[in-house]
Amino acid sequence: MNQKVTTVNLVMNTEGSIEALVHHLLNQRHPDYERQSDWMRSIFVDDGSSDGTVAKLREVLEREGEKASHIQVIVNEKNLGLSATLNKVLSAVETPYVLTCHSDCLYSSDDYVLKMVSHMEANPKIGALTGKPSLSVGSKIPFVERLYLVSNL
Repeated sequence: MNQKVTTVNLVMNTEGSIEALVHHLLNQRHPDYERQSDWMRSIFVDDGSSDGTVAKLREVLEREGEKASHIQVIVNEKNLGLSATLNKVLSAVETPYVLTCHSDCLYSSDDYVLKMVSHMEANPKIGALTGKPSLSVGSKIPFVERLYLVSNL
């Protein structure tokens, strides 16, 4: 297996938006591989959702069938918090690279994961990368999130 990267998708109480995240994830492409599962694996980690996130996620993945066969779902029965959840899931990663995506983020293009991996491979001294924050026109986000966004642009 040539899998180079594992995407870790952290979710909690995202029943209304989980389908979009799965859609963006499954649209990731690599020009050298016909199937996404040949170069990428994915893990969704639910950190104790109190809504229907897990049921909706499983429904969407089942509907996608073979296309989503490389996606694993881990469910924390209670909220462990970000640090403990990341420690738990990162111990299960077997690929050279890992990309985390929080449930309020989407992959901005169909080659986003490929670009991140390519950048890491071309620059082996880099220890970590972060995505570029962006907003769609008319987005309403809390003040603190706007501050975070501006400080990272």
